[in-house]
This record gives sequence, structure tokens and C-alpha cells, in this order.
Amino acid sequence: KLGVGSAKLKQQSGVERSIAGRVLATRRHEPGATVRLSFAAPVTIEFEIAFVLGQDIDHRFAGNHRSAIAETRVTFELVMARFVDRRSVGWPSFAADNSGFEALVVGEHLDGRQIPELLSSLVVSVDGEEKARAAAGADVTDPYGALADLVAIARERKMILPKGTIISTGSASMPFAVSAPTGEVSASYLGRKLRFSFETRANN
Repeated sequence: KLGVGSAKLKQQSGVERSIAGRVLATRRHEPGATVRLSFAAPVTIEFEIAFVLGQDIDHRFAGNHRSAIAETRVTFELVMARFVDRRSVGWPSFAADNSGFEALVVGEHLDGRQIPELLSSLVVSVDGEEKARAAAGADVTDPYGALADLVAIARERKMILPKGTIISTGSASMPFAVSAPTGEVSASYLGRKLRFSFETRANN
């Protein structure tokens, strides 16, 4: 998964490209799941566009990164740093913390050509209360640009991105924090919905 992909965050980080983290299988959830958070702390909610790779990508890959996409999907990423104040420790520590990755809810596939229409209709709510819409201006993350960043990282580090890999590309909505111990999050777009619930360990 990728983060820090907007023009504003790339400039702030000084890296000038997205920061990558690893999605562990145990942290992947289906739509409608209840996500049990690791500890009681505010969690940041991000609605994202994800791509599923239709072929392996390694350091020898020389094609157009868009040609490697087999599916486009919608996701929710839950960001929860292990630091008390992730902003005070700086970007290198945030990257070392797996970019604050806590969980990923993977939703349905859609036609990639629908992304602009999806974003124009996007509403993210918690317990029925609207919390965010699509990012705009310098806060926008280009999902295809984020994918290109990851392909560049794979080339430099001689990593293999296997066929079937799900790459969530950074927040398409304005991120927001939730500190309640439980809640239901939903995204409405294109007349469809993606939902999940969360609860902290204290409530397990």
C-alpha cells in the first residue's frame, strides 16, 4: 500500500514520491467486516483506489505500469501509528512504522474509467454522519502516479511485486481521525456502498 501521495505531502516529506508499506494478509478484511484495532488510539480513515496486478513486476520491468493492472478496486485503509505523536518523529520513522498501516478493507472492482465519476460522487460517513468527500487541489493523490512510484521503488530495490498483489494507492478522500471505541464507516459512490465496522481491543 502507498501513502503520502498528494503534491502537498510529497513536498512536506521531502521524498517527492509516495511512501510504501506492506499489507499483511491478516490485516486484510472483506466488506462488512468488523476490524479489531490493535490498541485504543485515534485511527485515521482513508478511502482509496487500489489496483490488482495481472503480472509480476520486478527490477527488469520496462513496460507501462498501467499495462500491469488487472483490476481496479475500492478500499478503506486504517492508519494507526505506533508512536504517540507520529508527526513529531518525522517521515523516516513513519515509513519505518510501515507507514502507520493498521488494516485494509478491500471492496468491489470497478472500471478504472469510472474513477473521476466515483470521486465526484464520493461521501464517507461514520455512524451515518458525513465526515469527508474527495480530496481536491494539492491534497489529491493520483492513483496511477502512486503506482508508478511503487514500480520505481521495486526497480531500485530489486523487489518483486507478484501477480495478484493489491496496491492501494493513497487516500482519495480527505483523511480524518476517529477516536470513538466503536463505529461503522461507509463510503457512498456511484450509487454503491463500501462498509465496515471497527472496535478497539478494549472492547474485544
